[in-house]
Amino acid sequence: MLKSIRKLYFRKKLKVELLVNMINFPMFLNLNSKKVFVCGSGKAIEDKIGKLLEFNTEIYFFPECKNEKIKYTDKIITMDHPLEEEDLKVLPAFVVASCNENRNIVISRACRKYNIPVNIVDHPGLCDFIFGSMITTDKICIGISSSGVSPSAAIRLKKDILDVVPDNIDSILEDMPSIRSWVHTWCSDKETVKKVLAHIVSEAFNKDRSLTQEELYCIKNKYLEE
Repeated sequence: MLKSIRKLYFRKKLKVELLVNMINFPMFLNLNSKKVFVCGSGKAIEDKIGKLLEFNTEIYFFPECKNEKIKYTDKIITMDHPLEEEDLKVLPAFVVASCNENRNIVISRACRKYNIPVNIVDHPGLCDFIFGSMITTDKICIGISSSGVSPSAAIRLKKDILDVVPDNIDSILEDMPSIRSWVHTWCSDKETVKKVLAHIVSEAFNKDRSLTQEELYCIKNKYLEE
């Protein structure tokens, strides 16, 4: 009997470890006006709400107790009861929770019953997705994740990436659609177009600004002469 219990324990432990150590697939979602349920409290939950609000998400907060306080109350919808399985029938985009251990398990199971992705703070084995470190501007969103193995490493990588992202990245990107159209007017070879655009982006990044018309024509002449 004891051997059977031990086998079951280690089998479950292995399953959890495999989930924790699995590399997550990076996927960017359009959360504009999408419903997201949040329950629990603490700095981690407030940080996640802050991130989600950047993407115009419709956040519903389910307090675990009557007097539970949280930031952003003027920007989110606060419910008058803890999250219940019945609430999940409206099928939110996903659920984020940070409660006590038993509640975390109950919430995770209920979400999976309805095939709703769930994130349980600091419990990778109960999660379907995680919040990575992010770099966001008006035009870009860069996600960095260690799959829960080392958030500190992800934060360090974020810092290193920030050091090489141009300060004027948004203005550079705003000009790229028209530049791309312009390149297609004088170059029809797909591989050459890729090289030209990569060259233009590289120059713009190095100069930390959009290229002038004169600089663009210099690049054009270079490739036409080849």
